[in-house]
Amino acid sequence: MDTDLDLDETVTESAFVAGAAGLLTRVSAEHLRVGVVRDGEVIAVLIDAGDARILERLELAAEEKWAAERGPDDGQRFSLDDLATGRDV
Repeated sequence: MDTDLDLDETVTESAFVAGAAGLLTRVSAEHLRVGVVRDGEVIAVLIDAGDARILERLELAAEEKWAAERGPDDGQRFSLDDLATGRDV
């Protein structure tokens, strides 16, 4: 399976369902990143709460940076039709 995710292991969806409680305990205790696979594709990744907190902080920092670079709202609005037809927005 080809993925750009840095995973410690992967499990099939059925194996996840069958062993979720034990897997969640291992993810938390061992700080693992486990990909859940369906039809050969990773459909979800389990991470421990500490990694989730880090991800939240990174996401917030990126949003704050984007907002600062964007500048103040000019109040101009565009309709869905404007976007769909490619009018200069």
